[in-house]
Amino acid sequence: MTASPATSIVGISGPTCSGKTTLARRLQGALPNVTLLHQDDFYLPPGNIPIDPATGMQDWDCDAAIDWPRLEAALAHFRAQGRLPVYRVTEPPTAADLRPDPTVVALAKELRRDPVPATLIVDGFMLYHRPDVDRQFDRRLVVEADRATLEARRRDRTGYQTTEGWWTDPPGYFERIVWPNYLRHRAEVAALPADHHLALDSGCLDIPVLDAAAVRYVLTNSIGAPGEQVKR
Repeated sequence: MTASPATSIVGISGPTCSGKTTLARRLQGALPNVTLLHQDDFYLPPGNIPIDPATGMQDWDCDAAIDWPRLEAALAHFRAQGRLPVYRVTEPPTAADLRPDPTVVALAKELRRDPVPATLIVDGFMLYHRPDVDRQFDRRLVVEADRATLEARRRDRTGYQTTEGWWTDPPGYFERIVWPNYLRHRAEVAALPADHHLALDSGCLDIPVLDAAAVRYVLTNSIGAPGEQVKR
């Protein structure tokens, strides 16, 4: 979808604990006129989350766990009006989340062109496999990391806020639910055209390098070597 002069929608997709939400918050701190939207705020109510037949566990990491019509409506609302409809946010940012590296802020100022559109940055674990949703994005990023990094980060989290309480992973959830779902979604994304998105590895890249690559891509649609994006 081609952005109107007034709005731009950027997707940041990736597996659990890859750093996509934190990246979105740092980009909000570096770029002007940015609103954030989290796919996690569009889960179905906990009582409607599907049960995985093989494990008997609730599967929060599958397509059927998301209220897609409501998410699509929010994207369309922003596209038309440059703002989001009112909806419940389960994980508001902290001040520390919004502090980008000064070199990244300087790069954003250097690359910025007027007029500045109202920009929506959407982060989520599954954004690009549905064509009706995928075509809403003007820029698409994928944040990745290796399995050991993702599993260790997931293990360090105490749980997740839901609309009705707190979710804690049951034993075996990562290896039996999270990882297999991610592999299926990764295969779908890998089959997309090479220019569909910019992929960044949060397990390998330093934060300023990763952020600078994302800023350059969002503002110019250029994909270069991430190590070249920050002036040292």
